Amino acid sequence: MTTSPEPDDWPAWSPDGRFIAFIRFASPDKGADLVVMPGHGGAEKTIATIFPMPIPRTVREVGNLSWTPDGRWLAFGGATSHDGPRGIWLIAFDGSEQRRLTEPPGGHDLSPVVSPDGRYLAFLRARTVGRVAIFLVPLTSGLAPSGTPRQLTDDDHGVIGLAWTSDGRDLVFSAGGHLGISRTARISAAPPSSRTPEPHFLPFGEQATAISIGTGRLVYSAKVRDTALYELALPGPPVTPVALAAFSSTLDEQTPHYSPDGQRLAFASTRSGAEEIWIANRDGSNPLKVTSMGGPQCSNPQWSPNGRTILFNSRRAGSSDLYLLQPDNGKLTQLTDHPADEGEARWSRDGRWIYFESDRTGRDEVWKMPAAGGAAAQITRQGGTAATESGDGFLYYANVATSPSSIWRVPLAGGAEVPVVDGLSYSLNFAVSKRGLYFMAVNDTADRASIDFLDFRTGQRSTLVRLDKPFWFGLTLSPNERSLVFSLVDSGGSNLMLVDGFR
Repeated sequence: MTTSPEPDDWPAWSPDGRFIAFIRFASPDKGADLVVMPGHGGAEKTIATIFPMPIPRTVREVGNLSWTPDGRWLAFGGATSHDGPRGIWLIAFDGSEQRRLTEPPGGHDLSPVVSPDGRYLAFLRARTVGRVAIFLVPLTSGLAPSGTPRQLTDDDHGVIGLAWTSDGRDLVFSAGGHLGISRTARISAAPPSSRTPEPHFLPFGEQATAISIGTGRLVYSAKVRDTALYELALPGPPVTPVALAAFSSTLDEQTPHYSPDGQRLAFASTRSGAEEIWIANRDGSNPLKVTSMGGPQCSNPQWSPNGRTILFNSRRAGSSDLYLLQPDNGKLTQLTDHPADEGEARWSRDGRWIYFESDRTGRDEVWKMPAAGGAAAQITRQGGTAATESGDGFLYYANVATSPSSIWRVPLAGGAEVPVVDGLSYSLNFAVSKRGLYFMAVNDTADRASIDFLDFRTGQRSTLVRLDKPFWFGLTLSPNERSLVFSLVDSGGSNLMLVDGFR
C-alpha cells in the first residue's frame, strides 16, 4: 500500500521578489528537495537535499523555510543528512555552502526568520507536542551566531507561526495549545533588561497559523477545521458511517472510548478553547467537561474495566504524563512523573495493569506498570505504542506513532515481536475484537482511509467501507462489538486574512 508524499512546504519569496523557494517532500528516508525557481515562472533548480523538521499535519499552513534579507541564503529547520545534527541551517542560494546556526539540546528547532537588518535570528524550539517557544540569537555581519539563544516565550504558549515587524523591533506570533484555538500576539525583541518582555495579545488573529508582515500590512492564514465523531454499525453489510450529530461542534472531537457498559463515551475536544476530556451519554446527551488541565495537550481517555476511572495523558506538567480521573467525584491522580513522555495508554483486560508508550530509551516503546502506580517494565524492543490486550493471549500495538503505521503483536507471556498488518492510518486508529482487528487503513492518498477488518481465524483482510473524508485520531469498538466510533475531518482548510494599517 502506498501513500502520496507530503505536500510542498509553504513557499518563501526572496526579498526582491525575483525567486520563490520551497521544500518538496519525498520520504523520511530520502529527505526532501530544496527547490528554487523564478517567481514568475521558469525552470526549477534543486540546490540541496535536506531533512527538514516536518510540520505537523494539524498546522500544515506554517512554513519552515525563509530567506536572509540579502537574498543570498535560505534558512530551514532540520538536518542536511538523515542522521546528521539538527538545528537551524543556512544554505547558500546557489547550494555551494551550508552552515548550522543552532544546536537544540533536545527536541527540534524550526521556522527560522532573520530580522530585516540581518542582526538577529528568531526561531521556534519544539520540546515536545504543543510545547513550543520562541528563541532569539544575535548574528554577526557574516551571519554566524553570536552568543547563546535566548528564550522569549514560555513553552506553554505553543507557538505556531512567527514573523518580524517591518522595523525589526518586535516579533508577531500565533500560539495555542495542542489542537486548541490559536491567537496572535506581539513581543519585544529588544536586548534583555531588568524586566522580561511580556507578549501582548492582538485584537485579531483567531485560529491564526502562518504570519507575514510587509510595510503597513499583516497577512495571516486562519486555520479552518472541524472534526467530528462517526459511527459504523457492526456486523452486517457495508454501510455509510453516520455522523453522531450530538457530539459535533465547530471544533475538534477525537480519541473516543466506550465505557464498559456501552452507555457513555469519553472523548477529547477543543470546544472549550483548549483540549480537554469530556464524557457524554451514548446518544450525545448530557455532555460534561471533566478536566481543566489548561495545558498544551490533554487526550486519549480510556475507561477502566470497572467503569469507575478514566485514564488519559496530559502535558500539564511539561512532559506527557499519565493521569487517573474519577469522573463521579472529580478526583485526579497523577500516575507518572518521569521526565520522558508517557502516553497512548491502555488498561489490561483485568484492570490490574496499564500499558503505555514511552520514549525513555530514545524511541517509543510499550511499557507496563501496575494500575495503582509503581515500577514499569519495558515490553517491546522494536518500537511500539497504543498496546491492547486480546482475549487469546497476545498484546497488539502500533509499531510507530506516525502515518502510515503497522500493527504488531507479542505474546503476553513474552516472545517474538511480529508484524501483523500494514497500512494503519495512525497509531490510535485500531481496536481489538474477539474475532479480529478493526482499523482505519490509509489508501491511495495520505488523508483518505477505509475501515478494514483482519480476521484472526482466517488471516484474511477485508474492507468494510471506504471513507469519503480525511481520517483523524481515535477509534473505539463498543463492548457488544456492534458498532465502531471514530473521528473524521468534516471540513478543513484555511483563509488568508489581511490587516491593513499594521504598525
